[in-house]
Amino acid sequence: MSTDTINIGVDLGTTNSSIARWHPDGSIEVFKNLEQSESTPSVVHENRKEFLVVGPRARAAAETDSDNVVQAFKKQMGLDWHYTFSRSQRRMSAVELSTEVLKSLKGDVARLTGEEAGASVVTIPAAFDRNAIAATNEAARQAGFSVSPLCLEPVAAALAYEHQRGAEDGFWFVFDLGGGTFDAAVVRLREGSFQLVNHHGNTELGGEDIDRAILDEIIIPAVRTELDWPEFSRESPDPIIKSAILRLKNQVEKAKIQLTSMEKTLLEAERFAMRDGEEMHFDYVLTRSAIERVTEPLVLRCMEYSRKALNEKRLTPQDLDRVILVGGATQMPLIREMLADENVGFGRPVDIDIDPMTAVARGAAIFARTQRAPKTRAAPKVGEVILDLDYEAVSPDEEPVVVGRMSGPASVQGFRIEFVQREWRSGLVPVDENGAFMAMLFAEPGENTYQIVVQDAAGNVVASNPSQLHYLRKSVFKDIPLTHSIGVALANNEQDLVFEKGSPLPVSADRDYKTTLQVVKNDPASALRIPLVEGSSELADRNTLIGALTIASDRIHRTIPAGSSVEFRLSVDESNMLHASAYIPVLDEEYSGAFDLTKPGLSHDNARDEVAQQIARVGDLRERTEFHGTAEAVEALRKLDEQQLLPRLEETAAVLDTDTGATERLVNHLREVKLALDEVQEALVWPELISEIDETRELAERVVQRYGTDADRARLKALLTEFEAAIASEETDLIRRKIEEIDDLRIRILVALPEYWVEQFDSIRSRAHELTDTEVADELFARGVKAIDDGNGEDLQNIVRQLWRLLPDVALRRQQGFDSGVIR
Repeated sequence: MSTDTINIGVDLGTTNSSIARWHPDGSIEVFKNLEQSESTPSVVHENRKEFLVVGPRARAAAETDSDNVVQAFKKQMGLDWHYTFSRSQRRMSAVELSTEVLKSLKGDVARLTGEEAGASVVTIPAAFDRNAIAATNEAARQAGFSVSPLCLEPVAAALAYEHQRGAEDGFWFVFDLGGGTFDAAVVRLREGSFQLVNHHGNTELGGEDIDRAILDEIIIPAVRTELDWPEFSRESPDPIIKSAILRLKNQVEKAKIQLTSMEKTLLEAERFAMRDGEEMHFDYVLTRSAIERVTEPLVLRCMEYSRKALNEKRLTPQDLDRVILVGGATQMPLIREMLADENVGFGRPVDIDIDPMTAVARGAAIFARTQRAPKTRAAPKVGEVILDLDYEAVSPDEEPVVVGRMSGPASVQGFRIEFVQREWRSGLVPVDENGAFMAMLFAEPGENTYQIVVQDAAGNVVASNPSQLHYLRKSVFKDIPLTHSIGVALANNEQDLVFEKGSPLPVSADRDYKTTLQVVKNDPASALRIPLVEGSSELADRNTLIGALTIASDRIHRTIPAGSSVEFRLSVDESNMLHASAYIPVLDEEYSGAFDLTKPGLSHDNARDEVAQQIARVGDLRERTEFHGTAEAVEALRKLDEQQLLPRLEETAAVLDTDTGATERLVNHLREVKLALDEVQEALVWPELISEIDETRELAERVVQRYGTDADRARLKALLTEFEAAIASEETDLIRRKIEEIDDLRIRILVALPEYWVEQFDSIRSRAHELTDTEVADELFARGVKAIDDGNGEDLQNIVRQLWRLLPDVALRRQQGFDSGVIR
């Protein structure tokens, strides 16, 4: 087997994980755990001796020791979030828990092969953001993988299917519904190379959500009715109920698997629970039709993401050559039927050649065969030559080229090198006086192993290190793209889009910015912050904050004046890892390494604030829906009420201080509410956009007519013509861009007027009681009055900008990390 490539691949899943290895004959081995299963539950249990246990035994412990079992922690990757084991009060992050799973998988490899897996490819959902990607990389490092290239799960799945039976050029669709995430990806195979064309997905949608729906809508109501137990609910702090629900959850998962091949099954829970000293028993006949009824809405959401992935690239289901399934949930007959339905899905059969539970791990091992392993070459022996070879380890080329350099002897003048595979020989290739050489090989499909023969000037064979070259001729993934757009949040709350979704990796770019405020040396309250966001919205705070490069005042040797230049560099490598640096010319210093990709987790106070925000959001959306009367928004709100999402949210928030598991449940409830409200908001986009169009046009015409120049009027006329064309196209993104261009013209005219800044100053003074720092505000108000009296417009502008930062809405953005100190 090739020892210069990694060959080991890991599918680090939400509910189950697997590890696989590429073998020299082209076969792929999925390693089994101690229970002889190819899938290891991603579950961690702290046992009575406070040892950590991973896998099937940990999952089984959830029924009897739920307070010391943690599951589905992949959903919290990238968050500053900790789980607490009740027994020892040990706190562990999602990264640390994922590390334990990876260590368990490594242990299976060592047990079965006697070899340590020092490097491995680790897969991630295409929908993962930068924070989650960085967290996965850190978990792999902590688990002892010296090298851990990351591979997108749909990429791995496509490689596994192509390896199984090959394929002609064309478009593939990967439908990946795992335990906790969903990826819809369009992949193109052309001339032996795969390309990820587009993707959509949701890291909060998966098999766990199906299990939850079955529990909440079928099983829990049945328990309440049949056992006359009205208190029985997921939100109950009662440890007896909590334990019973966990037992039911495991039963539901088993029943769901059984119902892939049966029409009904008995969900049987002997010694279900003790209530008032009486032993409770619960039996329930669960049917396939019942679980399909509650599952269908979730699958329809998956179909929506799938359609978006196709539509954005102007593709139709008829353009697809293959539809492949990945993830345990895709074994449900309903999903396969809906995908095959031409009205709901793609109207074509799906490929099920590979076990969907292990397809990603198999593909990861194939991808690992393309990745170089760390060089651990021993010191050269006497008379041995050292070869430094450079070539593609895997490619579809029939005639790959290898270049290299030979070293070791005092002189390699007159040396020659030959590559031999069975009857085929490259012929003796000369080595120049610097040791350089180049050879063209001939490769058969699949694995090729070439013996390396080195001759000195006298024709004697000389030992070489390495003595073999391994090359795999097969389809590969080229230009793995960026999965989300990335930009810089500016001080005016605009996003400076640096990289667009779909850009091939690696990618880097430079930006020139100006600081908006001075950064005073050794002033703890003073810092230069350059926030990074992920998403395509032109407004920074409508995207996801993924971190910030922060230059604190104790890292500078003198004050940075406002308006100073900042030369900023951003890059993303092949593993989706983000790197940022900033050069400050006035200091002649470059800063990097202060880039934090960890999102803040939910404290109890923050959780309650988040609940209050979502309740307020519901009220706001109800008013907006009544005003616009949109049928789709009315229906989305009706579903929200029908599912009692808000009462569940409030009930869980009420027991945060008394129930150790409430915080995790609250995160799930918040996710459900946000997704439901996103549907309402999506339905309001067009009617509200029409209102915004009318207001934008009216405000701009009024300002330009009163204060603008002839050039401004001509510019507005041209913009309004473009505006009308955008409206006719009904492309919302294009309309919003035109709205912003017209608004920019209006604001540019206004900010040039001294009275505009006076009005802004007076407006903020009227809100003085709302400002976040009254002492600083009072000082700025006094300076502002003097600036107005002196007619100093420049000072007044700077004062107003500082006062803006004290407004509560700006303070909220600062708390979230959007407190940018730069502008273009």
